[in-house]
Amino acid sequence: LPQNRAAARTGAQRSQVLLKNDGATLPLDPAKSTALIGPLGDDRHDMLGPWWGRGDDNDAVSLFEGMQKQGAVTYTPGCTMSHNDLYDPENECGSQAGFPAAVAASQAADQIVIAVGETREMSGEAESRSMLDLPGQQEELIKQVRDANPGKPLAVVLFNGRPLVLKDVLPNAPAILEAWFPGVEAGNAVADVIYGKVNPG
Repeated sequence: LPQNRAAARTGAQRSQVLLKNDGATLPLDPAKSTALIGPLGDDRHDMLGPWWGRGDDNDAVSLFEGMQKQGAVTYTPGCTMSHNDLYDPENECGSQAGFPAAVAASQAADQIVIAVGETREMSGEAESRSMLDLPGQQEELIKQVRDANPGKPLAVVLFNGRPLVLKDVLPNAPAILEAWFPGVEAGNAVADVIYGKVNPG
């Protein structure tokens, strides 16, 4: 029902936390071209989180889909994540083969959003992690994109189910938005924050 979608969007808007925003990087300008980078950028499955119940991936809105409704955006994943029931480090952004394409896409845009984090299978019951940094080579993806775009507006969006260690992300991210697993209206709600329709907490 429309009212349920509206409530889901409002809840997702209010749950986001702006961890860093140097130089008022956010909000981004919807009139400028945006490169969306990262394995979780066009992802519906993980948006529902680890307790999805009867949730259907097809009902969820990815960040790419949400941003497309509000501005000019391209999407390049850079790497992929697995959805194995057990944490599978070798298949979580395990290759840099897609990094050059991601860097090229970022250089062609006016501003950059990097969507990284965990899969929903990494959280919930009996899903512990001994290392709490970004899985796989996601931190390296952020670094390479940042190094290729000094001074360009860049925001990292985190999708995850637990607090993460971000000490290696902080130097390369002028803005960091913690979105958690925002549910069916994830993409719309995060885009609302990125483009300044909503103030995050």
